[in-house]
Amino acid sequence: MLDISNIDWIEYLQANSFKIPFLTKQEIYVHPNINAKSALIYDIKKDKIVYSKQENLKLPIASLTKLMTALIIAEENLDYEIFKVSQNSSEIVGSKMNLNKGDQISVNDLLHGLLINSGNDAAYTLAEGNAGDVKKFVKKMNKKAELLGMKNTNFTNPAGLDFKENFSTSQDLLILSKELLKYNKILEISSKKKFKAKNFQQNKTYNLINTNSELNNFLKIKGLKTGKTPIAKECFIGVTDSKNPQLSIVIGSNNRFLDTKTLLYIYNK
Repeated sequence: MLDISNIDWIEYLQANSFKIPFLTKQEIYVHPNINAKSALIYDIKKDKIVYSKQENLKLPIASLTKLMTALIIAEENLDYEIFKVSQNSSEIVGSKMNLNKGDQISVNDLLHGLLINSGNDAAYTLAEGNAGDVKKFVKKMNKKAELLGMKNTNFTNPAGLDFKENFSTSQDLLILSKELLKYNKILEISSKKKFKAKNFQQNKTYNLINTNSELNNFLKIKGLKTGKTPIAKECFIGVTDSKNPQLSIVIGSNNRFLDTKTLLYIYNK
């Protein structure tokens, strides 16, 4: 396996510039060659966007949607509250915690299932537990987006399933991410490689593995969230744990982690 820990990424990009070998080092900084339809790098300390590509383009965002679900739950629910899993939640398609109807799970553990292994069943259980039903929760999601000033965002479900009118932009997701970073537990949860959730009704556990394969890599990338569907393609929002922390957003990519590492290496100086 190739050891990339000591790679000079600028030299690498010049040598392997994705069939654009004529790029100079200066041009790589100005025009980084990424596949994503939209992307953004935000310098947290300077409160400044240092790179953007099509930041206002409306795109499907897959499981990045779950960040709005997490925000509402963080604001309105206590970690120790217990939510009961409905049949509707247990039968939802896509990535799952593998919850069963009748399971009783704490809000804390459901948030872990939502953010670590991107459980759609966790998203729907949280939505129903918070608002009574999914439709009411989605109304809350859109109301919150409006209050935050996310003008180019619309939610149709709490998980990010490929529904036509579920979309956002890199710019709007930056607004959401900045709001989420006010809650330390969200970044803490999303930065865990694994977690064992518990069912309070039975002696049963759920082993959760993080969908973020770049945790603690040489760029020190932590949460926040991955996303991937056939329509949205690959998406990722990450935060670097460094002296000059950067928040990266990549939407609609064929290789979200390569795009993220390319941008962060260039701009994380």
